[in-house]
Amino acid sequence: MKILVIGGGASGAAFSARLRRLDENAEIIIFEKGVYISYATCGLPYYAGDIIKEKENLIMRTPRGFLDRFNIQTRLQTLVEHIYRADKKIQARNLITNETYYESYDYLFFATGASAVIPDFLQTKKDVFPFIHAIRTIPDAETIKTKIKTGQIKKALIIGAGFIGLEMAENLKNSGIETHIAEKTNQVLPNFDREMIEPITKELLDNGIILHLNSEINLIEKNQNNKINILATDYRIDNADLIILAIGIKPEISLAQEAGLNIGKKGLIVDSHARTNDHYIFAGGDAVETNNILGESSIIPLAGLAAKTALIAAENISGILTELKPSLGTAIIKIFNLTAAITGLNEHALKQLDRDVEKLYLHPFDHASYYPGFNKMTLKMLFNPSNGKIYGAQIIGKTGIDKRIDIFSTAIQNNLTCDDLAFIELAYAPQYGSVKDPINIAGMVARNHILGISPITHWDKISKEEFVLDVRTKNECLKWPVEGAVNIPLDELRGRLNEIPKNKKIIVFCQQGLRGHIAVRILTQNSFTAMNISGGYLSHPLQK
Repeated sequence: MKILVIGGGASGAAFSARLRRLDENAEIIIFEKGVYISYATCGLPYYAGDIIKEKENLIMRTPRGFLDRFNIQTRLQTLVEHIYRADKKIQARNLITNETYYESYDYLFFATGASAVIPDFLQTKKDVFPFIHAIRTIPDAETIKTKIKTGQIKKALIIGAGFIGLEMAENLKNSGIETHIAEKTNQVLPNFDREMIEPITKELLDNGIILHLNSEINLIEKNQNNKINILATDYRIDNADLIILAIGIKPEISLAQEAGLNIGKKGLIVDSHARTNDHYIFAGGDAVETNNILGESSIIPLAGLAAKTALIAAENISGILTELKPSLGTAIIKIFNLTAAITGLNEHALKQLDRDVEKLYLHPFDHASYYPGFNKMTLKMLFNPSNGKIYGAQIIGKTGIDKRIDIFSTAIQNNLTCDDLAFIELAYAPQYGSVKDPINIAGMVARNHILGISPITHWDKISKEEFVLDVRTKNECLKWPVEGAVNIPLDELRGRLNEIPKNKKIIVFCQQGLRGHIAVRILTQNSFTAMNISGGYLSHPLQK
């Protein structure tokens, strides 16, 4: 059996290695148009910023290493120009010698990846191209690293405030460079719900990043100082030395289109076995569309997913029937002293799909508060209020974020419900967690809402007809006042029920939720209709 692999990045390399482990006798050849294979693209911003010192640390396997360890051929700087499906062969061109030749296959794995999106206003501005860089390859990062080390960059603009844009912003700022970010939407990290990223926005500003949100860039031009000027609708940046493009990726699918493979909204369509509409052609990585938990297809450019589609393709070619589960887009990013993580769908996406969705907010500590070194996190979970299905979660904080987002991801992928989260058994010691982990608490809050034990509501849902009850202490009310709320501290509530109207719905809040829950239980069992504001006062600034 002869298998050709188009693309030697994360997906192509993972596919080839897995296939070899499953089939010692297969002939495997990787075609890669670049000069490197099997390297860690996620480390490129940190290589550019000199956190990672040597590029060799990014390279997982060299062509020689692939040959010695796996008996896999690698043809670098070789472009596959055509796929002849009827004849089961490809046409390839050596980019050094310009030699063109054909290679037959039994199976083909398509792993061409994606390239950076270039805005329309830059397409014809060739004089500014030397100042503009993406961060997709080792040569991209090498160029930026060299410019930083040689003092060529004093001021930089990053276009796009997604994961790569923010990682590059931190590395540029830590290198002593005046760093601007331009983002066309009204928030950084657009795949998060807007209220959740307020701490991230503050962290960026506190560390000297200059943000331009709702930014419409109209012109980028070279000036007489051999630098560039950027003109936007409501601001301008003069004498910049560098522009980083981080506005997204575009799947490299022109070869697949020419070959007649089915294309979806943006990328290659594959089935749950990673097979295209051609029985002998499989695909994986950033070039393919995958389905989310609701069956909607999209491009999710994550290294972990690229590796998984590769492994599934290799196993199916080898005769092991394996299926790809729905993609959750589980991702995490460190931004200066904070970490942000997400899994599943956000609230905006769920509302666009017209799903029945409820949300909850928590502000728990990462471990027991009696043990030194605890930090607070902000957690949002989205779920179906009828059956407890978990749709997604977002967490912001300093420590313990990765553990919790991975638990949420595992729960969603395995169809656990909020009820399951409430009782899931997790490791506990005061250095690592609490007796009731934030995961358990999220499940309990959702469960209490679903069962009608303690219904939750939100600051933006309060109406003028409702009675807002603040059960915090008097000192808390003075320090963090809420206009229009009536204060009856929780410990006084039972003796002051006569001060609360029974002809109105009672909206209760405390500082972060627990006392509000207790108050709702007291009120409900005394014939009041009451709801607890999820996340308490600490969620109030998020929803202003």
